[in-house]
Amino acid sequence: MENRDNKKTPEDFLVQGLEDVEPAYADFPGRMYAGTLPMDNGDRHGEIMFWLFEPEQQVVPNSLVIWLNGGPGCSSFNCGVMMEHSPVTQPLHRAGYCCVPTFPKLSYNEYTWTKTTTMLYVEQPIGTGFSFGHPYPEDEHEVSADLYAWMQNFYDVFEHLSAYNFYIMGESYAGMFVPAIGRCVCISSVESCFAVPILIYSLVVFYLFISKDTSICGTKKC
Repeated sequence: MENRDNKKTPEDFLVQGLEDVEPAYADFPGRMYAGTLPMDNGDRHGEIMFWLFEPEQQVVPNSLVIWLNGGPGCSSFNCGVMMEHSPVTQPLHRAGYCCVPTFPKLSYNEYTWTKTTTMLYVEQPIGTGFSFGHPYPEDEHEVSADLYAWMQNFYDVFEHLSAYNFYIMGESYAGMFVPAIGRCVCISSVESCFAVPILIYSLVVFYLFISKDTSICGTKKC
């Protein structure tokens, strides 16, 4: 975890002036925080990038969703933030729509999940997007342990969110990530007397990938 003498606060990550670059962000009623926080897990070290949207009001109080895209190596910013359910996205279309322009115009998303909950988008595992580190994890056990180690540093900064019910959500290859991370969090929270307890409320996966031979879209095999 961070050295207490150099402890960061949420204000160190506060996003300011983004509406001057993209006016649509002025319509988000809340605060945004973004940046990297350290991840130290055994001999693996790195910095993991996050973007946190904390609305002024939310339908489900005291709830926090962490969103993970798949891949592995698919950016949660490129997909979750820019294409799916953040407050500002490119125009949303039905599945199969063709074709999205190279530089689509961004606009406020009337269906943003931030109307319901606080959203945390994380670029993981290390090597994804703006997250970096060494050596790269080799399986879901290492990926989940890395994220758990990172979450301890996240809660060290955003202490008020540690009391929130925690929902782990993702899509595609996150069908591998989400269960592994949920298991790691549950086991580690019991085994470590010094860790910040993480209050897992639910695990949710959309269009999940289970193996190279099995991918589930809704209730049908793709």
